[in-house]
Amino acid sequence: MKCVVSIVVAKPVLWLCLLFVTSCSYGINSEFIAVVKLGDVESAKRMLKRRFIHLESVDSEGNSPLLIAGEQHDWEMFELLLAHGANINALNARDRDLLNTAVKIQSPSLALNAIRAGIHVNTFTPSYQGSALIYASAQGQVDIVNALIAAGAFIDRQNNLGWTALLEAVILGDGSMPYQTIVKALLQAGANKAITDKFGYTALHHATRLGYEEISHLLIHCNESVCS
Repeated sequence: MKCVVSIVVAKPVLWLCLLFVTSCSYGINSEFIAVVKLGDVESAKRMLKRRFIHLESVDSEGNSPLLIAGEQHDWEMFELLLAHGANINALNARDRDLLNTAVKIQSPSLALNAIRAGIHVNTFTPSYQGSALIYASAQGQVDIVNALIAAGAFIDRQNNLGWTALLEAVILGDGSMPYQTIVKALLQAGANKAITDKFGYTALHHATRLGYEEISHLLIHCNESVCS
């Protein structure tokens, strides 16, 4: 009986302790995120040295400290967080990693720093089951496309519409020079021109339909070894 009573009495105390620790932890992590947003590297160093910081805690938009530092191009903070074990492959609340964020904000430097830090270049994004290469190709981000190709990104990954990076560059592009450059880079990297979307249409079909003469020429005459 005594044992039962002591357990019953102890439970509220245990829950209060857990609540206190959780509350303190939340406060410290929120404070750390604020420090990261301010770019205060010295304060971040002191906090990492003296307190337990959960480096995968997130702000109201689901961004971890590393995602915040990367988007802010705060490379000193970025390297500090990586040195303390921050997850380079973290996703935010919209399921974007650093590479997809780089495409969104048009930042080749963020993409390159993430690649140098070992990010998985072939992470498939839940939205449309796509990839950073598909997204970058659709957005006309030449430098990011080249960086991803060089890092070994899957060239012929298809999203849930059946679109590859090549198909997206044609369908969602405007036929301008950046998209011509991307189409050429993808073809020289071995992109399969014969892949069709879920309706059975190839990139050449779409380029012809849209009147993109230069891209159509590339699709006819370019392959992995030569472009004429």
